[in-house]
Amino acid sequence: MVEFEISLDEKIIQLILEAAPVGLCVTDETGTFVAVNKAYTEIYGYEPEEMIGKSFLLVVKENDQDKLKKLHDNFIKGHDELDAFWTVLRKDGKQINIKASARRFKNKEGKFFKLTMVQDITQLKLLERRKQIADKILFKEIVQSLQVLKQTIANFDWSIILQKSPIDYPKEIQDVFASFETRLNNLKDITEIMTGQFVPRLSEFFLSDLFEKSLLKFYPMVQKNRLRLDFLQKDETLGETCNFKLRSDFDLLRTTLENLVKNAVEASPPDAVVRVHAKKIKNRFLIEVGNMGEIPDEIKNKFFQPYNTTKSYGTGLGAYSAKIMVEVLGGSINMTSQDGQTTLLISFPIDILCS
Repeated sequence: MVEFEISLDEKIIQLILEAAPVGLCVTDETGTFVAVNKAYTEIYGYEPEEMIGKSFLLVVKENDQDKLKKLHDNFIKGHDELDAFWTVLRKDGKQINIKASARRFKNKEGKFFKLTMVQDITQLKLLERRKQIADKILFKEIVQSLQVLKQTIANFDWSIILQKSPIDYPKEIQDVFASFETRLNNLKDITEIMTGQFVPRLSEFFLSDLFEKSLLKFYPMVQKNRLRLDFLQKDETLGETCNFKLRSDFDLLRTTLENLVKNAVEASPPDAVVRVHAKKIKNRFLIEVGNMGEIPDEIKNKFFQPYNTTKSYGTGLGAYSAKIMVEVLGGSINMTSQDGQTTLLISFPIDILCS
């Protein structure tokens, strides 16, 4: 137990508290706040006057209050209290994760107080959770990619080799492995995004080039299901069609559109249209991917969550991956599904467009 005596006046104590880079609070024997610093109030979203004179249970979840009150009382009586991690409440009701460390002291009148140091580790916890998901994504996608490779080899007509057909077998095999390599590179980007390590590779390119390279792969599926892909680029302010030039991460945006268009194509009934529309509207740049078909109600609220799918195959990661990729590029994505139509709308700041 670390215990020390303070004989400084309250102004000096407050100056020391305010100078600290971490959240600090002082509570008396009853657990009432007697001092808080700016860092502490910013963590919880309160003004100092809203906390001073109130119980520290103000920021404690209801189901933890009895436990933390007992720990506080025992600590004041001299029992050790280890550094701990807690989920607590901000003023706005939002739950955050903190690391708390405590020290006991008494003033010159002999009264005991508790000094608690608090660090907001919410983002750290989020990154840890994302890393766990990233590891699962990597495993599932590698397994699925290997299964595709095995199936491709199993379905190959090896009798053609015996007939000495002029097919370029090395190229066929290279194409398979190139596709596998592309998927792994995409996974690398996703895992770096989820762990906060990704840096966008900015370049300038025309959106039509991205459409052409990313969507050709869907034409066999489109033809099989008698679908039609409708591509449009339009400046709504001028009322004119155009070819937008963007400054962004080509590969990441391409992967995003591939995920969304693939979902739209697979979900569309025969003879339907899949829309991919890019629009400039005032101070926003929008990309809309839409299709016929409505998402079941039980899926709508968790559409962007990982492993969420109604399909009997796949990992249910397309929409989730698209969301985190759009966000790292500075945009946002929303979904609406009603009246027999589903639309994914990506919104970017206007500065994604090159002048």
